[in-house]
Amino acid sequence: MRWPASKTTYQQLITATVERLAADRFATGVIGEVRNSAGMLRGLVPLTVAAHEKAGARFFNDAILLNVIGTAAACLPQQGELVARSAASRATPVPPRAIEEGGLTAPAAQAG
Repeated sequence: MRWPASKTTYQQLITATVERLAADRFATGVIGEVRNSAGMLRGLVPLTVAAHEKAGARFFNDAILLNVIGTAAACLPQQGELVARSAASRATPVPPRAIEEGGLTAPAAQAG
């Protein structure tokens, strides 16, 4: 599948997922960036955030997980650099309609 069709399908998948999300729940996803044939980043991370927001969810948090790639580091000892792979984890909270219906409350507010 070519990139334009892949983007459209990916956005439709996210929209369908957000629509099925129960009240007072959130979605998380672990994604990595993708490159085109010239080696340039395609922008999957911002596409993911934008698709969730367009579907009615709000962007809440992200994190980057770094893992050492042992074989790449061993192949490039002359550079003396640590080669790492990153994957972004995006947490998307409940759609606004769920918050309006009583949605999320802070743990401190629930106690007592």
